[in-house]
Amino acid sequence: MVNKSTLSKLADELKSHGIIWGIGGSYLLQIYNLYDNPNDLDLWIHPQDMGKVKQIFGCHEKIETRINLPEQYHLKIKYYDAEVDFVACFIIKPNQNQFIYNITHNNIRKIQMDDGVKVPCTYLEDWYIIYKLLKREDKAQIIKDFFIKHKKRFDLKAIEESLNNPENRIPKGIRIDANDFIFSIRQVSIFDESDTDE
Repeated sequence: MVNKSTLSKLADELKSHGIIWGIGGSYLLQIYNLYDNPNDLDLWIHPQDMGKVKQIFGCHEKIETRINLPEQYHLKIKYYDAEVDFVACFIIKPNQNQFIYNITHNNIRKIQMDDGVKVPCTYLEDWYIIYKLLKREDKAQIIKDFFIKHKKRFDLKAIEESLNNPENRIPKGIRIDANDFIFSIRQVSIFDESDTDE
């Protein structure tokens, strides 16, 4: 469980150094009330900022992980009472599957927490693709079910942009699955809208 005061302290430190960041992973699912008690805090940052992050947080204990990523894309530390995982890119298989989130102010969502504080978050749509790449079908299904239930609250353009990003090397099977998912959401939305008009 990540203490909210720890998150606030971390957010202030990142902001003071001009780092653009967004919450992802299990903690993002928790923000959407889709997952309980994540073990750590996953933060997505721009690949160009990883060197700066390593300088800023170099005084904190480094945690070794089983995530097979090049050092320039990943850093996990003990930040006070929380484990924080900074990620700039997912490379699932060397020279094969890759997902880059070139994070900017335009592709993060500010989501209000229970205490009223707004935090920057990566797109839940993108985590559907990431979890498919990681073969975490359980979490991908949680996101898919949530989209279907709350389809009008989401911009499917986000998932389409990630699929079309030339830097992202996504297997054909996952591309087909994601496109089928987009099509099904659109069909359900059209059906709901026709019901509302009657």
